[in-house]
Amino acid sequence: MYFATKLQGINARRLNVSDMAFFVTNAYSLSTVNLGVGGMPKIAKISEDGSKVLDPEKTRVLGNLSGGYLSEFNPELTAQKTREHFATILGEDQRSCYETVANMLGLNTKTLTTTYIRLSSWQDRANSQNFKPIEPAPK
Repeated sequence: MYFATKLQGINARRLNVSDMAFFVTNAYSLSTVNLGVGGMPKIAKISEDGSKVLDPEKTRVLGNLSGGYLSEFNPELTAQKTREHFATILGEDQRSCYETVANMLGLNTKTLTTTYIRLSSWQDRANSQNFKPIEPAPK
C-alpha cells in the first residue's frame, strides 16, 4: 500500500540505490504497525555482481531514521533531508552522520545503532510530544 500511494508519478526504474532504500525501508516500517509484523528487517542490495546483505548496524540506523521520518517526530526531518541521510548512510563515510541522525531523533548513537524501534513506538513518542492534552474550556 505504501508503494501504491508514495510512488505516484515516479519512474521506479530511475530511482538510485539510496532512494530505493528510502522507499523500501519506509514500506517495511509502515508494515510493522500491523500486529504480528516486526523484527529487524534485512536489507540486501541485489545487482549483476550478486547480492550483499546490509550490516545490521546500518539497517537499524535506516529503520530508526525511517520511523522518525514517518511518525513526524522531528519537523526538520523532511523527505529531502531523510533521503540525503539515507544516501550518506549507504555511502562510504556513513558513520559521519550517525551523531547528526541520533540528535534529530532524540537518541544517542549507541541506541541508534543497536536498537531497532518499531514505527508504532515512534508514533507514540511523536504523538506524546506533538499533541499535548487540550485543557477544557473554562465554565
